[in-house]
Parts: sequence; C-alpha cells; structure tokens
Amino acid sequence: MMTPLNHVESLRRPSLLVSAAKSGAEEYCRKTALRRTPGGGRKSDPRQNLADLVALELNENEKRISHAADYSVRQHVEVLIAVIGEAQLCRASQN
Repeated sequence: MMTPLNHVESLRRPSLLVSAAKSGAEEYCRKTALRRTPGGGRKSDPRQNLADLVALELNENEKRISHAADYSVRQHVEVLIAVIGEAQLCRASQN
C-alpha cells in the first residue's frame, strides 16, 4: 500500500519544479505554506496534512500534464513546498 510519505519519496517531477520547491522548503514556515495551498493542510497532524497535500499535488500534476488552462506553476510549487515541508515533519516525528 502506498502511503503519502512513500508517494512523496517516489515523486518524479520536472527538475525545475523540484528545485524551486526544495528552495522554498529550506525555510519552511508551516502556517504560511499551508495557508497558500487551496483547502489543503489545516490539520495539526502532519500525516493528515500530507495525505491532503499529496492529493492536491496529484491534481496539479494532472493539470500540468494535460496543459490545462487553469494550471499555475506558482500554485504547483506552493503545493510542492508544503508537501516537502510536511513530509520532513512526518519523518522527524518517526525518529
């Protein structure tokens, strides 16, 4: 079974998207990042947020692949920043 954390670890996205998201996640501010994601990540448990954010990211990626008119690179990067940040929190809570 693919968990949200496993999904994050197996993500394959264009390197420019990943680089931008990693750069943004370096100084991850949870409150700000989650507020920037549409409807995603309002729970105190990062595992629950991560599940919601992975679903959002999959949707953004589908828009990207299909060249949807409403696709926003900025929004995709914002979601990826939150995904990376929440994944880091999940990993930290496991240790």
